[in-house]
Amino acid sequence: MLDVLHQKVVAGNLDGVNLLRLDLEKDALPHLCFHLIVTNMTLHHVQEIGSVLRSFHTLLHPGGRVAIADLDTEPGIFHGPDPQSAGVRHFGFDRDYLMNRLALAGFVEPRAVTAHVIRRPVEDRGDTDFPVFLITARRPGLSE
Repeated sequence: MLDVLHQKVVAGNLDGVNLLRLDLEKDALPHLCFHLIVTNMTLHHVQEIGSVLRSFHTLLHPGGRVAIADLDTEPGIFHGPDPQSAGVRHFGFDRDYLMNRLALAGFVEPRAVTAHVIRRPVEDRGDTDFPVFLITARRPGLSE
Protein backbone atom coordinates (compact mmCIF):
# COMPACT_ATOMS: atom_id res chain seq x y z
CA MET A 1 0.00 0.00 0.00
CA LEU A 2 2.89 2.37 0.61
CA ASP A 3 4.03 1.82 -2.98
CA VAL A 4 0.58 2.81 -4.24
CA LEU A 5 0.55 5.87 -1.98
CA HIS A 6 4.06 6.80 -3.13
CA GLN A 7 2.86 6.75 -6.76
CA LYS A 8 0.00 9.08 -5.82
CA VAL A 9 2.34 11.46 -4.01
CA VAL A 10 4.64 11.59 -7.06
CA ALA A 11 1.75 11.97 -9.51
CA GLY A 12 0.23 14.75 -7.41
CA ASN A 13 3.54 16.56 -6.98
CA LEU A 14 2.90 16.64 -3.23
CA ASP A 15 5.96 18.27 -1.71
CA GLY A 16 6.46 17.77 2.01
CA VAL A 17 4.68 14.40 2.16
CA ASN A 18 6.89 11.74 3.70
CA LEU A 19 5.98 8.07 3.81
CA LEU A 20 7.32 5.89 6.58
CA ARG A 21 7.13 2.11 6.90
CA LEU A 22 6.80 1.52 10.63
CA ASP A 23 5.18 -1.25 12.68
CA LEU A 24 4.21 0.47 15.92
CA GLU A 25 3.57 -2.88 17.58
CA LYS A 26 7.15 -4.10 16.94
CA ASP A 27 9.50 -1.33 15.85
CA ALA A 28 11.21 1.27 18.01
CA LEU A 29 9.86 4.77 17.53
CA PRO A 30 11.98 6.90 15.23
CA HIS A 31 13.38 10.21 16.43
CA LEU A 32 10.99 12.12 14.21
CA CYS A 33 8.00 14.37 14.79
CA PHE A 34 5.04 14.91 12.52
CA HIS A 35 2.28 17.49 12.21
CA LEU A 36 -0.27 14.91 11.05
CA ILE A 37 -0.68 11.15 11.36
CA VAL A 38 -3.33 9.50 9.19
CA THR A 39 -4.44 5.90 9.41
CA ASN A 40 -7.06 4.53 7.05
CA MET A 41 -8.74 1.17 7.64
CA THR A 42 -5.77 -0.25 9.52
CA LEU A 43 -6.48 0.13 13.23
CA HIS A 44 -8.79 -2.90 13.27
CA HIS A 45 -5.69 -4.96 12.37
CA VAL A 46 -3.80 -3.73 15.47
CA GLN A 47 -3.94 -5.80 18.65
CA GLU A 48 -2.92 -3.22 21.27
CA ILE A 49 -4.81 -0.02 20.43
CA GLY A 50 -3.72 1.95 23.52
CA SER A 51 -0.04 1.43 22.82
CA VAL A 52 -0.38 2.55 19.21
CA LEU A 53 -2.37 5.65 20.17
CA ARG A 54 0.30 6.58 22.75
CA SER A 55 2.92 6.16 20.02
CA PHE A 56 0.93 8.49 17.76
CA HIS A 57 0.91 11.05 20.59
CA THR A 58 4.68 10.73 21.03
CA LEU A 59 5.33 11.09 17.30
CA LEU A 60 3.31 14.30 16.91
CA HIS A 61 4.54 17.83 17.41
CA PRO A 62 2.62 19.72 20.11
CA GLY A 63 -0.56 20.86 18.38
CA GLY A 64 -0.26 18.04 15.82
CA ARG A 65 -3.29 16.03 14.75
CA VAL A 66 -4.25 12.43 14.26
CA ALA A 67 -6.92 11.31 11.79
CA ILE A 68 -8.26 7.77 12.11
CA ALA A 69 -10.63 6.28 9.55
CA ASP A 70 -11.93 2.81 10.32
CA LEU A 71 -15.01 0.64 10.59
CA ASP A 72 -17.81 1.14 13.03
CA THR A 73 -18.44 -1.95 15.14
CA GLU A 74 -19.61 -4.79 12.89
CA PRO A 75 -20.43 -8.48 13.52
CA GLY A 76 -17.20 -9.83 12.03
CA ILE A 77 -18.41 -10.21 8.45
CA PHE A 78 -16.58 -7.36 6.70
CA HIS A 79 -13.51 -9.47 5.86
CA GLY A 80 -15.45 -12.59 4.89
CA PRO A 81 -15.83 -15.94 6.61
CA ASP A 82 -12.29 -16.08 8.07
CA PRO A 83 -11.38 -12.61 9.37
CA GLN A 84 -8.42 -13.92 11.39
CA SER A 85 -6.66 -14.96 8.19
CA ALA A 86 -6.86 -11.30 7.15
CA GLY A 87 -5.16 -10.27 10.39
CA VAL A 88 -8.32 -8.76 11.87
CA ARG A 89 -8.00 -8.07 15.61
CA HIS A 90 -11.17 -5.98 16.11
CA PHE A 91 -14.51 -6.06 14.35
CA GLY A 92 -14.57 -2.30 14.00
CA PHE A 93 -14.84 0.11 16.90
CA ASP A 94 -17.38 1.89 18.99
CA ARG A 95 -16.64 5.56 18.33
CA ASP A 96 -17.02 6.63 21.97
CA TYR A 97 -14.66 3.86 23.08
CA LEU A 98 -12.00 4.95 20.62
CA MET A 99 -12.38 8.64 21.50
CA ASN A 100 -11.98 7.71 25.19
CA ARG A 101 -8.83 5.75 24.34
CA LEU A 102 -7.50 8.82 22.51
CA ALA A 103 -8.15 10.94 25.61
CA LEU A 104 -6.32 8.38 27.77
CA ALA A 105 -3.37 8.63 25.36
CA GLY A 106 -3.28 12.41 25.93
CA PHE A 107 -5.26 13.71 22.95
CA VAL A 108 -7.84 16.48 23.18
CA GLU A 109 -10.81 17.60 21.09
CA PRO A 110 -11.74 14.20 19.64
CA ARG A 111 -14.44 14.47 16.98
CA ALA A 112 -16.16 11.75 15.00
CA VAL A 113 -18.13 11.83 11.75
CA THR A 114 -19.27 9.23 9.27
CA ALA A 115 -16.81 9.63 6.42
CA HIS A 116 -17.99 6.91 4.08
CA VAL A 117 -20.16 3.82 3.79
CA ILE A 118 -18.75 0.73 2.11
CA ARG A 119 -21.41 -1.44 0.51
CA ARG A 120 -20.39 -4.97 -0.29
CA PRO A 121 -22.10 -8.30 -0.81
CA VAL A 122 -22.07 -10.61 2.20
CA GLU A 123 -22.97 -14.28 1.97
CA ASP A 124 -26.53 -14.91 3.21
CA ARG A 125 -27.09 -11.17 3.77
CA GLY A 126 -26.93 -9.60 0.33
CA ASP A 127 -25.52 -6.10 -0.05
CA THR A 128 -24.48 -4.85 3.38
CA ASP A 129 -23.48 -1.34 4.44
CA PHE A 130 -20.41 -0.85 6.60
CA PRO A 131 -20.06 2.73 7.94
CA VAL A 132 -16.54 4.13 8.14
CA PHE A 133 -15.90 6.84 10.72
CA LEU A 134 -13.29 9.56 10.73
CA ILE A 135 -12.09 10.50 14.19
CA THR A 136 -9.73 13.42 14.57
CA ALA A 137 -7.96 14.61 17.70
CA ARG A 138 -5.12 16.93 18.64
CA ARG A 139 -2.04 16.66 20.77
CA PRO A 140 -2.16 19.64 23.14
CA GLY A 141 0.19 22.50 22.29
CA LEU A 142 2.97 23.91 24.45
CA SER A 143 0.90 26.89 25.63
CA GLU A 144 -1.88 24.76 27.09
